Amino acid sequence: MREYDLSLWEMPVSEQKTTSIQIEKFIIDRITSGVVRPGEPIPSHRSLAKLYGVNRNTVLRAYTKLIGGGWLLHSKGSKAVVGNRAIAKSGGNFTAMPELLPTGLPTAQQESATLLGYRRIGFVALGQPFISSPSAFAKAMDRHGRRSEFSGAKGGVSERLGMEILTQLNQRKFNILQEHLMVIRGRSECMRCIFGALCAPGEVVINTAPWDKLIHSVLGDRLLKVANMELTEAGFLTQLEQLVVKTNCRAVYLRPGCSFPNCTHLDEASCLALIALAKRYGFYIIEEDDDHEFWWGKYPYKPMAQYSHDGHVVYCGALSRTTVYFQHLRTVISAAQLTERLGRFCNGNFGFRDYQQEQALTGLLSDNELLFFSRQARMQKLKDRNSLHELLQLQLKEYVRYELPECGTGLWVEFKGNTDTSKLFSRIARDGQRIRPVVFPDSAGKTINHLRLDFSRFDLRECRQVAIKIREILKRNLKV
Repeated sequence: MREYDLSLWEMPVSEQKTTSIQIEKFIIDRITSGVVRPGEPIPSHRSLAKLYGVNRNTVLRAYTKLIGGGWLLHSKGSKAVVGNRAIAKSGGNFTAMPELLPTGLPTAQQESATLLGYRRIGFVALGQPFISSPSAFAKAMDRHGRRSEFSGAKGGVSERLGMEILTQLNQRKFNILQEHLMVIRGRSECMRCIFGALCAPGEVVINTAPWDKLIHSVLGDRLLKVANMELTEAGFLTQLEQLVVKTNCRAVYLRPGCSFPNCTHLDEASCLALIALAKRYGFYIIEEDDDHEFWWGKYPYKPMAQYSHDGHVVYCGALSRTTVYFQHLRTVISAAQLTERLGRFCNGNFGFRDYQQEQALTGLLSDNELLFFSRQARMQKLKDRNSLHELLQLQLKEYVRYELPECGTGLWVEFKGNTDTSKLFSRIARDGQRIRPVVFPDSAGKTINHLRLDFSRFDLRECRQVAIKIREILKRNLKV
């Protein structure tokens, strides 16, 4: 490769103003056509900016996208070279995600299996998992939504949006190719596609979120045999292994980042042990993740799909929770064999589609603005989490116990004594307080003394009023 022969990098003459998108596509064309080979350097962004007569930040933006997508590699103090994505295309090894599933796709109905029983703990749920976006975000959405005409669809979203989503996921260190990614609109549609493509009727699935009505419905509709467990059970991994051996399990569904409803997560050692079990016994891990933007420690929670798993992990999650529609877009990361099958299952026709929202999202991703607004939302939720903690300590410390979650926007609260939270919150609602409690009774009909509180939409004044009312009732030791 003649590194400084810029004649190889002259773009076709166009009447339109040169943009970072045009530059990005042109560089990809130079790579795929063999003008440059894996490991070879390409001209600096300054050289190309001068050649094209554009601001160097325009070229730098294209470089950033290409690096995120694996087309280029760059380290501080060195030149950009043709990178991992091109290496993978030419037979190299860029991603840990394989082309084929390790145990293949389902072929026939399995024999009956004896499943273990499960004792559910009842709770009351308050709050909805939707984030209130700042006004600046709405303005940015409107600005991008009014841009040039939206491009055609591919795989349920526009081809351009799919590329931007891939870049964002690789910036999060998933290190995947386009053939490992599927975007499906709607959580219900997404889960139905995954279980439909991966499991045959009659096969056994272990469900670690038995209270999730949507998952329960999906598994029932697929005529799957279900064994219920929870991540909080003592000796979870030991019990899981025993159940897998007895039932010839096909898949385990879980939310290792923030389980529902008790807001717990698996540590790194448990994640590695679970993946080892999946490899040993040949089952799949269906990992759902809606809370990747909301983590409260020094580092974000690492999804199981980012560990070495040889294709045993199928990742699915909300693209972002900054709007209801973005939460409605689900990203699925899996072996290419499963992705292809998912494409036949969903065919891009599931769920309501808002082209303006998708166009705005494409712009937000292209300009790296979504990351900025996600960070803003996380910082606001961290303040809300701390405010809620202070309020509970001030008003209800002697009546409740809880642990602050390390990720997610839910808080799992246990009321001490024989306090029946279902009657307690029903009484508060009847007194005119603006709350909508949802009761999940246990299987034995016992007193419910747990509360799942979602602070996605948090109003300190309203929460204080409810906390004071609860304290007054409990302090008077009234029957609730």
